[in-house]
Amino acid sequence: MLRALPRLSVADDDISSQFNFLWNSELIAPMNLDEDCQPLGSGRADMYSHETRINATRCVLDALAGWLQWMKDNGVYDNTKIIIAADHGAGRYDKDWYKRAVNPMLLVKDFSSAGPLKTSDVLMQNSDVAALICSALGGCDGIMEDPSKSPIPNRTAKYFYTTHGNYSFAKESRRFEIKEVFEVHGDVREDPTFDW
Repeated sequence: MLRALPRLSVADDDISSQFNFLWNSELIAPMNLDEDCQPLGSGRADMYSHETRINATRCVLDALAGWLQWMKDNGVYDNTKIIIAADHGAGRYDKDWYKRAVNPMLLVKDFSSAGPLKTSDVLMQNSDVAALICSALGGCDGIMEDPSKSPIPNRTAKYFYTTHGNYSFAKESRRFEIKEVFEVHGDVREDPTFDW
């Protein structure tokens, strides 16, 4: 579906503003894409391998890049706000993986912005996506201001490391044991708790 976005999209002056939400699970194990971005054969044991993780990541990013290029080619990129968010970060699967999960991807291209990507050390969470969207819509009742534009002084983010299981566990369980709670202040990359 991501690869088809340029064919599914329309740039027309008669079309009013739009809001599109895309949710993709290709980057959640088990990975199911080969080097040609085609589904793996059923029963493949390598669906958790490093190679299939790389394949899935490349396929998803290539598809998104194709859509962004379509936006540029059709004159709608500058007047588009794009938010890319992950539910959690990843790394060091062999040990303390949850400490890297505290750093999810959050990329924001604002309206009429151009140039290279810039890194911000403003403390934000993936749950701030609602504020990012609402700021583009002129505000929403009950949703705070966009913290990327109005940083919250002395903000603390809580990160919960809970029981983690497979799909069956998640489907059947209504309560998850909280194993550890971390508080993040300021720039998470400077916090020794997470052993960067």
